[in-house]
Amino acid sequence: MWPRAVGGVIVLLVLLLALASCGTIETGNVGVRTTLGKVNPEEVSPGIYFGVPLVSAVMPFSAKEIAVDLNDLTPKARDNLSLRDLDITVYYRAEGAAVADLYVKYAARHARSEGSNVNLPAYQLVQGISRNVVYEETSKLDSLVMHTKRDEMAAAIKRGIQVE
Repeated sequence: MWPRAVGGVIVLLVLLLALASCGTIETGNVGVRTTLGKVNPEEVSPGIYFGVPLVSAVMPFSAKEIAVDLNDLTPKARDNLSLRDLDITVYYRAEGAAVADLYVKYAARHARSEGSNVNLPAYQLVQGISRNVVYEETSKLDSLVMHTKRDEMAAAIKRGIQVE
């Protein structure tokens, strides 16, 4: 009786371990596989993936358009007056085939999407660049005419972010 019970427990543990090492990647996302701390340069495609238990892990990353909200910014205008409560949203998208490279190059600069287990590639990098460009571009205009040049300011911010 004992050998059969032990065999059943072993089979159950092996089955649970095998199921723990597989998962799914949703459409519009890609996965980055790490094996013993080494990043695989090829992304995991959407769908079901299988891994080696306790040795490899797959992190899902978004390859969709991502919004970076910059709220309550207080940049200074050219006349040295601070703007109050400037809100800007920047949209970006990482190519699915470049996510593993971004993960390696900007290791500590990705963020996790709120309410989801999906990571946002280079999110903090885009956020920091965007904030700097906004502060730089608003310092070129006087505060009294800034509201009349919104389109020009938006185009300059877009160009500055894309250059960076």
